[in-house]
Amino acid sequence: MKKAVISLNDNEIEISNSDRVLFITGAGISVASGLPTYRGEGGLYTNQKGKIEHLLSAFNMDKRPGVIWDVISPLLKGYESYKPNIAHTQIAQIQKLVKDSCVFTQQVDNLHQKAGSENVIDIHGNLSVVYCKNCINVRGIKHGYIPISDIDLNVKTKRNAPACSFCKSDLRPNIVPFNGMLDMEKIYQLEDFLREPVSHVFVIGTSLQFPYMEEPIRGCHKAYNAKIIYVEPSDAFDVLSQTDIPHYRAKMTSSEFFENCLRFE
Repeated sequence: MKKAVISLNDNEIEISNSDRVLFITGAGISVASGLPTYRGEGGLYTNQKGKIEHLLSAFNMDKRPGVIWDVISPLLKGYESYKPNIAHTQIAQIQKLVKDSCVFTQQVDNLHQKAGSENVIDIHGNLSVVYCKNCINVRGIKHGYIPISDIDLNVKTKRNAPACSFCKSDLRPNIVPFNGMLDMEKIYQLEDFLREPVSHVFVIGTSLQFPYMEEPIRGCHKAYNAKIIYVEPSDAFDVLSQTDIPHYRAKMTSSEFFENCLRFE
């Protein structure tokens, strides 16, 4: 396997072992694995009774963690049974081919890691672990983070959050709430990757609602004239076409794209 070739709209885009590739992914990449998207019809955020920015707020994470757990409960049903789909696995294959790569994802489902991807920056956190603030304060950070597979989601505290088996305090999902602080170590990790030329940027299944998701795309275009491949089936969420960033648009789902447009030679 010497190169990957993307065939898209009469264009042939080659990726070789000397290239550096950035993947930016959102909820759309995991739909084929059975997870809901966040926005749009049937989305996790769309089906809530209140404003999602209020429900998944930093205040609720601190003071009313049970509300957070209620909102994300659809993601937790069958969490351990969710499997990577062809988009996750093909990204991991491209990573093995190229000189260097990075997956910058909004997803908290851990599916990139399950597929074998390396250098994954899950900027919004990861549901594979939860944390106990009390244990972090009393016993140290090493003891404060617990695999979600090790907790009983049905044993609740007075605030309707899962209870820590050690101290019985509230457990919280390891995700970033609205108005919450991003992990700056992850931002620095992305910045370190972007210090060297990037040849290709894949933007897959994200509406780019947050500036920090779009900025790397613009930066790679301006600094390195990177080829931008944008995979988005819906015109309603085609954000890049509203910008001055040149790109190749794949108007299809991420699974369709990797099934039909990618080959290795």
